[in-house]
Amino acid sequence: MNTNTNNHKTSYSITRGLFFLIMCSVIFTVLYYSLPRQNREPAISDYIDFSEGWTTSDGSPVDFSHISGTCTVTKKLPALTHDMALFFFYKSSNVTILIDDRLIYETMQPERVFFGKTPGASYVSLPIYREDSGCTLTLVIDNPYGDGSGKINHMYLGRSEDILISRIRDKAPGFGISFLIAHLGLAFILFYLPLHKKHIIGSEMLYLGLFALNTGIFMLADNRMLQLILRNSHIYHTIAELFMMLITIPLFLYLGKMYTEYSPVMVQTVCLISVMDFSIRFCLNLTGLKDFHESLRLTHITFGILIALVIYAIGKGFYQNQRQHLKHNLYHNLGILCLCFGVLLDILLLWFGSAPETSFFTRIGVLMFLIMEAVQVTLRLMTNYQEGVRMQLLSRLAYRDGLTDLLNRTSYMEELKRLDASHNFHVLLALYDVNSLKYVNDTYGHQSGDEMIRRVADTLSAHLGSLGKCYRIGGDEFIAMIQDVTQEEVEDMLREIRVMAEQESQSRRFDISISAGYAFYDAAQDKTLNDTLKRSDACMYRNKKENEGIIDHEQMQS
Repeated sequence: MNTNTNNHKTSYSITRGLFFLIMCSVIFTVLYYSLPRQNREPAISDYIDFSEGWTTSDGSPVDFSHISGTCTVTKKLPALTHDMALFFFYKSSNVTILIDDRLIYETMQPERVFFGKTPGASYVSLPIYREDSGCTLTLVIDNPYGDGSGKINHMYLGRSEDILISRIRDKAPGFGISFLIAHLGLAFILFYLPLHKKHIIGSEMLYLGLFALNTGIFMLADNRMLQLILRNSHIYHTIAELFMMLITIPLFLYLGKMYTEYSPVMVQTVCLISVMDFSIRFCLNLTGLKDFHESLRLTHITFGILIALVIYAIGKGFYQNQRQHLKHNLYHNLGILCLCFGVLLDILLLWFGSAPETSFFTRIGVLMFLIMEAVQVTLRLMTNYQEGVRMQLLSRLAYRDGLTDLLNRTSYMEELKRLDASHNFHVLLALYDVNSLKYVNDTYGHQSGDEMIRRVADTLSAHLGSLGKCYRIGGDEFIAMIQDVTQEEVEDMLREIRVMAEQESQSRRFDISISAGYAFYDAAQDKTLNDTLKRSDACMYRNKKENEGIIDHEQMQS
């Protein structure tokens, strides 16, 4: 027992060590590739930063990071040696661009009913020709929300392919992580479908898969890599908004299935709040009263309420179970806190600061949550497996004969009760008795007697294993329970057993002899299978008394 305990503790220690190694590696990689990299040398240098030097009509500098209302800014183009491109990113604004008085770009206003007052977030790449050198570039930026959410950044002048490659490299790590999360969710769902039918796993894997898939799709749309390549910002902005509102439903369904601190009432409340949030915002956008951007605070308030409920559940679990709670749910608690902290930080930075992306820290939090849930579930599976092995061992000790590994008397009696209860009486009961066991024990020792018993058991198993069940019900007594067999087949089987016993005797210093008797269930004289057993027992003892071995049987009665 001490050895098993030590092995159990060692496995947990190894798992913890591997987990922290993986977690540290992931955090380092995510931070290295995702944090702003202004101080690094760009891989592509054939372009210039064109964000500075823009002025309003009165000559004042403009802050492109927070734009409210309508803002008109100008800047002269430098002397150009070849055709170039003006590349920039804008958010929550409508943009018009002129070179001198010539219109070169205007925001394509989408369908108001579905998309809202602006395209959301979009990239623009405009050709600037050599003959435009020294001309005045005018930007008219209109933020219809008046909340300072308008933004223009990543403004560059240079070869379009160089700028595009640079931006793709900048967005690739976040896109890769989001892509991984989405495909993990899809993998969970695909694993769930066949395993659920076999009752191997429950619906918790489906809920976790839906959460990961939903979150991954949201972050893919919000990452702006797709907008950068495909340039269809309207649809991706809407996809991000819709899937963001649905994140919490599968998450809390999963938590409610896996952890007791998340009560059914809490899960139902969270799902109801999330459904109400989705319904209200969708209807407001559909009717044109408020688009998704204007009602975003409602979802963020919902997230705040849900984060408070999670912290409450963790605190309640810790208060009630204390150290036991920490031991069993440590990785889950760390993972869900990482997720909540990431979401909360992105919300605060969106409204009160600035962030590389609107889902930057959420992406890290989701990844940490999935990793820690994987570790938590792995530890739980290890515990369940060890418990299953222990229960299997106990079951084997309870229902198996230790010497022969055949089913024992306890197993035989339970099977007899089951058949009697089901009225499944079409059964042959064959009783076997080993002759001269006492003589072998007294003459050659109990070790030889045990060997004799094992040989008889092997012989019976070889001939009966595919037809029915064989039990050792006493020191030298065996019984076979066979269904759907004819009397001729029984006679052939008994002859083969006798021949095999004789062959075994030739290689031993003692004879292996078996007496047997059998009887079929007969409704005319048997009320239960126990009556059939008595007739089989009487038949066996007649054979044993006559010392004729396997030669006699009781005829079936009509």
